[in-house]
Amino acid sequence: MDSKLIFLKQPSSWEEYLPLGNGRLGCMVKTSPCNEIIQLNEESIWSGGPQNRLNPDTKKYIQKIRSLVNDGKVLEAQDLAFKSMSGTSFNQRAYQTAGDFHIDFFSKKNSGLEHGWPLKHKADKNAEKTYRAELDLEKACTLVTYKDDEGILFERRTWVSAVDDVIFMHVKASSKQRINFTAYLDRGMWVDSIKADDGFIFLEDSHGIPCCAGAGVVTEGGESFTNGTVLTGNECSQALFFIDIQAMRWNKKWNKNPPCKKDYENYIKHIDVYKECRKKLEGIK
Repeated sequence: MDSKLIFLKQPSSWEEYLPLGNGRLGCMVKTSPCNEIIQLNEESIWSGGPQNRLNPDTKKYIQKIRSLVNDGKVLEAQDLAFKSMSGTSFNQRAYQTAGDFHIDFFSKKNSGLEHGWPLKHKADKNAEKTYRAELDLEKACTLVTYKDDEGILFERRTWVSAVDDVIFMHVKASSKQRINFTAYLDRGMWVDSIKADDGFIFLEDSHGIPCCAGAGVVTEGGESFTNGTVLTGNECSQALFFIDIQAMRWNKKWNKNPPCKKDYENYIKHIDVYKECRKKLEGIK
């Protein structure tokens, strides 16, 4: 049985992105030849902290609801049940992504931006024609290959390491010093800050569960650096990107004794997800 799914057409919707993960970390890879997006996930990131949604009137009306059902008054029972048994509020917490890692690859002759955010250079037409992507189910990785108009072969492999607990992307070319890129993190309006620090870029947010996503790169040949909050690479022969996400962890003792709002807010003030994320990235680099 073939363990690879092959794609010769670029994804047109999120459902066609390729999934990777190790349990804690996950991502959806939009496998395009020159402009790629990795949607980032971490298991703990939700739109908010603990809620007590128990309806205080459930016990009071449960017997009356049963009696109405037994008497054939189903619509009345339904009306009473919706009011007295529905969780409060009506909306529970929503799972959220940690954001997107955007990366744009280009040749020197196409170094000018085609448009601004999201950063995008002019695409190589031959790269689009020779594009091939695969999801290797046995090796748990994606592989994108294409050739530019000079016949240079580019390969880009992405995986989520269970050992290192980090998302990796390795890029190489069949000829030296042909890899140029810009890469950055984005989370739309749900972000407190995005910054560069000592060669890494970080995105932090605390609108829901406090979280931090960070990315770095090591290259062979050429140069790599941060410009603003963008990872930039010029004339590299190989590049290895690595991404980590840290978020506030749910304390298991809260399953029996959920914290009050004041205790919870005091707890999250002492959680430094940026420090944890930076420590992980420094260990990889």
